[in-house]
Amino acid sequence: MSIRAITNLRLVPHPATCPECGSTDVTTDQVDMGDGTRETAYVCEAPGCGAAWPLACICEWSTDHDR
Repeated sequence: MSIRAITNLRLVPHPATCPECGSTDVTTDQVDMGDGTRETAYVCEAPGCGAAWPLACICEWSTDHDR
């Protein structure tokens, strides 16, 4: 039995620049997602910020022009 490869998914990395304050004083840490799971995320260390965002997202990416 063969398994079809999924080729229409792409990993899109996010920059290590805070989307809230624009700081590049960023580290990575395990962040609680609120549903009992944890994810490695960027965390802004700028005073008064503390925003967290994912390292990357997975998205559908089609090069099929007939869609």
